Amino acid sequence: MIFAVVLATALALAAAQPPPPKPQISNSFAARIHIEARNQDERPLQGDGHWAVDFAKNEASEFYDIQSGSFPVHVLNLQRYDLGKTFELSSRDQRDCRVHNVTGALPAPWGFLAQATYSGQDHYRNVTVDLWEANVAGINIRLGVHTPNTNTPAFMDRHGAGFESHVYFEAFNATANPDPRYFEIPQPCQH
Repeated sequence: MIFAVVLATALALAAAQPPPPKPQISNSFAARIHIEARNQDERPLQGDGHWAVDFAKNEASEFYDIQSGSFPVHVLNLQRYDLGKTFELSSRDQRDCRVHNVTGALPAPWGFLAQATYSGQDHYRNVTVDLWEANVAGINIRLGVHTPNTNTPAFMDRHGAGFESHVYFEAFNATANPDPRYFEIPQPCQH
């Protein structure tokens, strides 16, 4: 009986705890990542790469080596808002660089946290993470951050109509000056 009262009191105190403060993750960083993604009716893809953002300079870069069949596919998504352009390139056809015009400033990579709510803790790769969730424009985002260093992401899941992606942060370096080579426009896109 005493055990039940003590357990009930402990659970009530735990439930009454306020959520931790929202993460304040640097918008400029260089990260080594593992990604798993799936589009509707397609087989899942996975691979390793990097995600780098120099927020002050309006530059972002995502590069992945995706395992597709027996050969890896190299995928680059370079966002150069400073030039008003984005560049998409795949090793399936190096000559096919897709260039898109963009306006405004680079979106903050962690901007969704303004709308996020705390959804508890979980264990990820043998560490405890705080979970934050948001729905932005029909995309459900779940971010796991390390505890007690809640400014370091562990993973980010995104689910939307017909797609899902899981990004696992193998290494995260919050730096104001990521290596500028991340943001170089590749030769096939320089036309």
